[in-house]
Amino acid sequence: MYLIDASKTSYILNSLASVLNQHSITFDVHYWGINPHHLHNPLHKHSFFEICYVVEGQGIYQDDGIEFALETGTLFCSRPEIWHQIRSRNEMYLVYVAFDVIPIHSGSEMLERFNKLYRTNQFLISNSQNSSSALLWSALLKHFETPEYINKEIIVSIAQALLLSFYSAFTEHTEKTFQLPKDKASLYLLNQAKAFIRDNLEQPLNLDDLANYLHISGRHLSRLFTAEIGHSYVAYVKSERIRSAANLLKYTNEPIKNISEKVGFNSVHYFTKAFSTIMGIPPGAYRNNHTTESPPL
Repeated sequence: MYLIDASKTSYILNSLASVLNQHSITFDVHYWGINPHHLHNPLHKHSFFEICYVVEGQGIYQDDGIEFALETGTLFCSRPEIWHQIRSRNEMYLVYVAFDVIPIHSGSEMLERFNKLYRTNQFLISNSQNSSSALLWSALLKHFETPEYINKEIIVSIAQALLLSFYSAFTEHTEKTFQLPKDKASLYLLNQAKAFIRDNLEQPLNLDDLANYLHISGRHLSRLFTAEIGHSYVAYVKSERIRSAANLLKYTNEPIKNISEKVGFNSVHYFTKAFSTIMGIPPGAYRNNHTTESPPL
């Protein structure tokens, strides 16, 4: 159960989430509804989709002359031009949203997906409490439990995700599951590794420790750096330490000893040798040559 003012929540949803724009689809929302005391409605039909979710209670849903049991956790879709009715002897807590897809502002792929809802035979799902749609309904309503923190952007974002989730909920998954290309997966993993190195230069940054953090083998991580960057893992870490040290030498007055420790060198002597090898000049001389530079914005 939700600790919300149902009437006020419906009003806010209808005010803020009446047109939901995604880059590939636009929804025209006719109404949002929250009824903690739903009993019955007359036999009727719509020219649009109406999706309902039973938060609590039991009842009957009649769809095209056939009756289906409703219970807590049932998610169901009233399709356009289908005669339907909702009945309950006792009160049901029902939430619902009615919408159309605006063709002129929607891509052909998304239009085809939602057109499948017109023809779906999977229009009622029992025990859907853990489905994406039910969890998004819950997230949306939970947001209204703290009225002082109600945020338009959050409401619209969840509402968009909720309506998008209905396609997956009510259609058979005949499409191929999207798979990330392997080269992209490697790139994202490498970016995560590079970010960790950049933010933890004062640490030893042992190859196997970072590999364990990323849940891959040390050999795999080593291959990633060699294949994608063209340098070994050790060489990359050293270059990042020196790059960071160069920035600190340019834009701060910190002692060289402090800088060497901050970027992960155990001794000033080793730092000076490594810096001179890579930059072609000792740290002190490098600082003297760059004292007039301003830090990057």
